[in-house]
Amino acid sequence: MSRTHVLPQRQGLLIIAAVVVLAGLAVVSFLLLGADTGEVDPENVNENTGSLDSYAYESTQTMQSEGANDTVTLIGAVDREANEAVVRETTETTLGIDTEETTERYLVDGNEYLHTDDEWEQMTATDDVWSEFDPLGNITDTLEETSFETVGTETINGIETEAFEANISESAAAELFGFDDDAHIPLEVEELQYVVFVDPDTEQLHAIDIRAMISQGGEPALVTTETTISDHDEPVSIDLPDDTADA
Repeated sequence: MSRTHVLPQRQGLLIIAAVVVLAGLAVVSFLLLGADTGEVDPENVNENTGSLDSYAYESTQTMQSEGANDTVTLIGAVDREANEAVVRETTETTLGIDTEETTERYLVDGNEYLHTDDEWEQMTATDDVWSEFDPLGNITDTLEETSFETVGTETINGIETEAFEANISESAAAELFGFDDDAHIPLEVEELQYVVFVDPDTEQLHAIDIRAMISQGGEPALVTTETTISDHDEPVSIDLPDDTADA
């Protein structure tokens, strides 16, 4: 999956994230603000995302703090019509020594298959496990009752998209990062930018970039997520490997 910059939007986001770190979490979100869009309706984007029958995605999530750096890469495919999905996850952690762990998960015929340490485990899928396989379902919850502000353009997989900063609600931000008001040391989001990349002709979502500074009683950490979506309503391959028969 490829992205081509038409305007230096992604670079600008990284610079802003760096400024937040260097300036002691100064408020710089105004640098991203642009004119309100009159062409793309956030409700239509959310509805189109929620009504997809199938899609594929790639996502890279990072957390950078003074003591450790984590990178999680997800490559997945979702068939909502068949209630089937697959996701391959690679986690790289730098904490004194570098470690890497890879897992593979399938959801097929009401069963979940998990591959770790060269072994397959099969279990009956629980009612709430689908949300772990269908990231766009969580995104539609986040984008409910939001507004968009134009910040640039970008070509994604050959499609020219418009980039919008989504002004999500405080409750949606809390849900996004798993706030727990009852925690002994509550998690705080000190800065957040949530940018979506939309085909203006179809109002279909093609990518999401998230930048946030979060803290929980200590030094803040920079958290980023870059997700690219493809194969909208196209057939996706979710075939169990042969060796899952022994699980």
